[in-house]
Amino acid sequence: MWHAADGSDRWRMRIPLTVDHLSGSNTECNVDLSGLDDFFWDNVAADGYDLRVTDSDGVTAAVLQRNSFNKVTRVGDLDIKTYTVEAGSLIQLWLYFNHSGSPSDGSTTFTPGTQDTAYGVGAIFNRGNFVRYRQQRRGASKPRDIVVKGSGETTRIIWDFTKALARFREPTNDSLLFEELTYAKFDVLLATVDQTALKTEADTRFFHPATVVTTVKAGSSGTDYTPSLTVGTSDGRVLNARCLLKVQDVDET
Repeated sequence: MWHAADGSDRWRMRIPLTVDHLSGSNTECNVDLSGLDDFFWDNVAADGYDLRVTDSDGVTAAVLQRNSFNKVTRVGDLDIKTYTVEAGSLIQLWLYFNHSGSPSDGSTTFTPGTQDTAYGVGAIFNRGNFVRYRQQRRGASKPRDIVVKGSGETTRIIWDFTKALARFREPTNDSLLFEELTYAKFDVLLATVDQTALKTEADTRFFHPATVVTTVKAGSSGTDYTPSLTVGTSDGRVLNARCLLKVQDVDET
């Protein structure tokens, strides 16, 4: 059971939305629901009245406009505004659904301005290179975790901050979650310089209150890089996780 959109436990399910706020000063976003998987479409109400969006804290309501929604054909489109932004970052919002009763329509009407694009999780990322956040050893000159790939490969790094985030001592609304991720900034460093050719930052996705997926690609064989993910938390902390990326092509001669 998650935090609920109104502070109760009536909303039983939610999925993260990743807002691409890497550039510009927009304060609104649009999300196409068509790419969401069966978990969403099998559990959302037929009329979409149970849809709610909150800020990254899972409680503070954002303003929602449902432009279209059809559960039979599995298409839908939402405009969202009035949420916390972090410049140059990917922002996490929450889309709630599956109400235990019959909620009133949560959609309002407004004229959108310039919008960012928001993405829902269309699949569970259960394959990739896991990096679990932990403080580095004193005096260490390289990160503990190592990811190896070829120069022609594109791979995922799954960053897990679960053990770093604060929890309630006792369940609140049937959840122990207290501190959650709010935004993320991803770099791939070589001698402190960000290597933009080695990443597709807009592909970064939140898919859990404490987990972020990033994509790395390309690179020069025989070169070591340092992927670096900086996240903010709902408790106001800033955490940085790093790993060592070794790009190495196999010599078959």
